[in-house]
Amino acid sequence: MDAKKLEILMTAVDLGSFSRASEVVGYTQSGLTHLVNSLEREIGFPLIIRSHNGIALTEEGRELMPAIRQFLQANANLENQIQSITEKQTETIRIALTPALPCSGCRRSCTASAGSARMSMSICAWWIMRWNHLNFYRITKQM
Repeated sequence: MDAKKLEILMTAVDLGSFSRASEVVGYTQSGLTHLVNSLEREIGFPLIIRSHNGIALTEEGRELMPAIRQFLQANANLENQIQSITEKQTETIRIALTPALPCSGCRRSCTASAGSARMSMSICAWWIMRWNHLNFYRITKQM
């Protein structure tokens, strides 16, 4: 079920007419009527009573209204939580250097490249000791 259709239905019900709701949601009145008709077909029964005085909920529509409001609130909470998590995400950059490459300025240039993005950086220097035995030692410093 499309949350957008339910939001538009709620707006129409709260305002009491398709014409007023169409101004608020930016649809034509016929487009909004078509959308609500589509929602009613999807659900399987009428939700709205149409008259010259405006619109009103059917008995079934009144029964569903609390659940629709809860659904829309839960959907809004989910979208807010997703946005909050997305804003907190960081990217990790791993840089491996040999002893011949200097690491001064690495953090500064990477941070400048990232702009406003959040990131975590660790710089590792790999020192190769005792070439004949191929033993590797790792030194890590969190920046």
